[in-house]
Amino acid sequence: MQFHDDDAVPDMNDLKGDQIIAKAGQVKKTLDAEGLAAEFVAPRLWEDERTIDGGYTSNDPACREFAKERSRRCIDIANALDKPAVEKLVGQRDYEELEILIINHLMGK
Repeated sequence: MQFHDDDAVPDMNDLKGDQIIAKAGQVKKTLDAEGLAAEFVAPRLWEDERTIDGGYTSNDPACREFAKERSRRCIDIANALDKPAVEKLVGQRDYEELEILIINHLMGK
């Protein structure tokens, strides 16, 4: 199955990291019980007012940080769903920053 981060964990913006991981773990149990698996998880940045016009390249530092944090939480959800791919359609300008963000988060930085 393919998920956006907030499909797997509704209201994730109102939850702390450990709550997000726990809820994603519940989704994983449901998928396992039905013989299904997550194919990928993608952060849904374009529907939030802070990132609707481009989160990683926003002129507002708070909006850029929200986009990064939301992407980190998406990686946490992917890990809880047994590490499916993390998908993000970004322009070339954003690609390098996102790649570095993902690597650093996976390495615990």
